[in-house]
Amino acid sequence: MNLTKEQIQALEDFAYNLIPIPIIAAMMEVDELELREAIGDYGSEARRAYYRGYGRMLMETRKGIIRSAQNGSNPAQVELLQFIREFENDMKL
Repeated sequence: MNLTKEQIQALEDFAYNLIPIPIIAAMMEVDELELREAIGDYGSEARRAYYRGYGRMLMETRKGIIRSAQNGSNPAQVELLQFIREFENDMKL
């Protein structure tokens, strides 16, 4: 799938805003299956754009949770401990 620079940026923005792939495809007016294949292709710019957007949102959300945990929020502390466990498990590659 060949996406324009504008479509790549749109894909990143949609992913940042956690828009589901079927809706992204409809809004970009592209075939959903082709978009899914492009995102699934490890070497594609579509995959990099999708995960850049998703990663930015994930990072912002986690920063907020970390700040809340540091300020004494019990639910945020529980969530932060889960992040730490996931991180430690991932480190055991």
